[in-house]
Amino acid sequence: MDKEDYYKKEALGAPMVDFIGFRIQKRLGMFLRMQALIEGRDHSAVIRRMLTQQAIEEGYDPDGC
Repeated sequence: MDKEDYYKKEALGAPMVDFIGFRIQKRLGMFLRMQALIEGRDHSAVIRRMLTQQAIEEGYDPDGC
């Protein structure tokens, strides 16, 4: 899924009602923050996009249940 397509769909999708917090390595955190600056997004949006892309590869259907 294209980055811009993801962000458009996310804005129109189901509300965000679940929170999952987790620890990551400092280098990965810096990468995610830099990627967010590059994309002009909040780092949480970049994390959701990347996590969703990987979940799709594992069988997750973002439009299903």
